[in-house]
Amino acid sequence: MTNSFKDKELNKHFEKEGYVLIDFLSKEAVADLQLFYTNNPFHPTNDFHSTHFLEDTSYKRKVHEAILQASQDKLAELLANYQAVFANFMVKEPGSKSIMPLHADWTYVNEEETQSIALWCPLVDTCLENGMLGVVPKSHLLEKNFRGPKIPSPFHDYNQYIIDTYGKLLEVKAGQAVIYNHRLLHFSPPNLSKEPRLAFNLVLVPKDAEIVHYAAFDSYPKVFKYTGLNSDFFINYVHFQIPDADFLDQEIQLDLKSFSKTYLDETLRSKKSWWQSLFA
Repeated sequence: MTNSFKDKELNKHFEKEGYVLIDFLSKEAVADLQLFYTNNPFHPTNDFHSTHFLEDTSYKRKVHEAILQASQDKLAELLANYQAVFANFMVKEPGSKSIMPLHADWTYVNEEETQSIALWCPLVDTCLENGMLGVVPKSHLLEKNFRGPKIPSPFHDYNQYIIDTYGKLLEVKAGQAVIYNHRLLHFSPPNLSKEPRLAFNLVLVPKDAEIVHYAAFDSYPKVFKYTGLNSDFFINYVHFQIPDADFLDQEIQLDLKSFSKTYLDETLRSKKSWWQSLFA
């Protein structure tokens, strides 16, 4: 068990399920970030968009600093020895194309030794209509794999089966946060309301961990590993573009083995006994 949280019970639940849902920001802090976004919008699409994908690094840094300022006191109160790498807005515009498929976030650390985590916090109340966050409990226990741009996922053949069988939609209120292991599978239905669904995300790693990045671009099964990274790397990084060669550590030939349905069921199936399931 990794002590990600200072609270033992919170940490126990996090290690078992792969995520926790907590109260995070005050109403005032939520209002301040809503106002910041209103005064500093970025060009929307007709679906999901994120400041992380923009090329305007000065804007991305401004967003990162605003979110971090609003979050840092609560992060220090909650987490044991973690630091924020970068923060970004994640917006679902109204429309059927704003669906977010099942996925796990990028790899940020050596996951044989430690774990990185994400914090997702909506600035509006979320519900099924506006594209609430869905998680797959215990999916962080699936076999470790490298994750990054254009690296295939070993569960891809069973995406919809996993969602239908094991997915859990979370009704998260404005200012609450879902903190999850970056290995946790998650997804989101489309925003079919009339208003954008505004949220932010924080990438957090242990302070003593080396930050890494894996990407395939168009070279798969060759995967590139980048090291010596910090916040500036990710703020300056444009999605799907090849990073500066100075950060390149090694090239890996990835022999990806797809997960079987049997393995997925064995890992994700509830461990409750029949009577616990009956009275749940």
